[in-house]
Amino acid sequence: MKSDKVYIEIILDSIIKIETFTKNLSKQDFLDNQIVQSATILHLALIGEYANKIKKETQAKIDLAWNEIVGFRNMAFHEYMNLELDIVWDTIQQDIPVLKEKLSEYK
Repeated sequence: MKSDKVYIEIILDSIIKIETFTKNLSKQDFLDNQIVQSATILHLALIGEYANKIKKETQAKIDLAWNEIVGFRNMAFHEYMNLELDIVWDTIQQDIPVLKEKLSEYK
């Protein structure tokens, strides 16, 4: 088992990739680009996968919606065709910057 700091680094790496994929894109650009959508959703799911590996004690020290983060992973892997791209876009714009900030402060 890896340490929580390693999992946090992996999550931060996925965040950087998501930022790179979506940099300078409008919402419509995102909605029109299936490659960017797929790459972004994969990394959002990976964030949920590794968030689930972080110990509950560590999670309690970082004020984030851990259940929602892990829940996205479950939705992405088990209900991919039901994902709403508007919600994915909102997650990228609103939640990813907060996640990055809080995890960067913790590490």
